Amino acid sequence: MSVLNSAQYISTHAKNVTIDEEGVHKTAATLLKEHNKGKFSLTGWSQNELHPKIKNDNTVNWIFIVDTLNFSFWAEEENLYTVTFRGKRYTGYWSLCAAIRRAEDEGIPITCLLYTSDAADEEDSVDL
Repeated sequence: MSVLNSAQYISTHAKNVTIDEEGVHKTAATLLKEHNKGKFSLTGWSQNELHPKIKNDNTVNWIFIVDTLNFSFWAEEENLYTVTFRGKRYTGYWSLCAAIRRAEDEGIPITCLLYTSDAADEEDSVDL
């Protein structure tokens, strides 16, 4: 089943999750408008110090891991998760990116899907 078909199935059958169609359209229009103004692009994305610089399979895996875990880093302003990486403190989404970069720097193959799928045992888990 394709991603689009899977999303359609889930949104149609979900009992506890709904999609605000109007919100989706507004968000898409805003993103397109900002993109057309040159406010963001793939080039701009990769220029961020915490995002991957090389566009390859590892980058796709990196995006998958970040998108999978990102919800865990939503918090109220007073309870922000913080990660220090290379002497700089990051919170929220950026703390997740910093934690992944730190793991990579330490030789932990955090973006390797086989590694993360086998990291279920506590002794194999990673403290980011």
